[in-house]
Amino acid sequence: MLILIVCTEGESSEPAFIRQYGRCALGQIHPDIEIVEIPLGGNHGHKKIFEIANKKIEELKQSDDSILSLIDPESDIALQKIIICDYDKMEKHGITEDDFRNAAAENEFQLIINKPNFEFFILAYLTNFEYASKIKPSNYLAEINTAIDVLNKENHSVKGLPEALDIPHYDKNRYTSEKFFSNLLEYNRSELDQKFCAHEPCIQEKQYTQMKNLITLIQEHSKEKQYNE
Repeated sequence: MLILIVCTEGESSEPAFIRQYGRCALGQIHPDIEIVEIPLGGNHGHKKIFEIANKKIEELKQSDDSILSLIDPESDIALQKIIICDYDKMEKHGITEDDFRNAAAENEFQLIINKPNFEFFILAYLTNFEYASKIKPSNYLAEINTAIDVLNKENHSVKGLPEALDIPHYDKNRYTSEKFFSNLLEYNRSELDQKFCAHEPCIQEKQYTQMKNLITLIQEHSKEKQYNE
């Protein structure tokens, strides 16, 4: 069994995406993989984020309410630690991307960076990298919701979905984030994944997202589940 521990700076959007993606791709119950999302309570700074993440993980290992409490030297459970964070002008805060990636490796985390932020990923996921890269960060929210309006219209006309199942406009409110990703991934995940994962991100670009790494990892386990069934 694999437990995928995904730590996020964000309290709402990132955990909601991870939770809903896992639900849609893997189903409610999966015998071989469990995804545990751990919000870290905001931006702690790039120099402390791994310390905070490891502390949260250790706390969950001591909690009877967490699947992480089942881990012991005798158990047949593998752990994979992932951390998702925004670029957030890290050089201005005294750390280079290379140093940050080295720190992630030293702490045994797979690092996923969204540059400049998670909203860039959402816009690229809904449209494409080329389009998203031309948009100013201050306009991400408006562009995301314009793309959602287009997608809802397509879902009405092509898939015959009623307005009651519309994807709501995106914002960082906890409830809205959950509903946004729930409906988006329930009705449009396959086609969005195919388009998004066809692009290979380059971390040398001015704007990039490495969320493809997490999506393809979950996809691989989803395919294993279907094969085993």
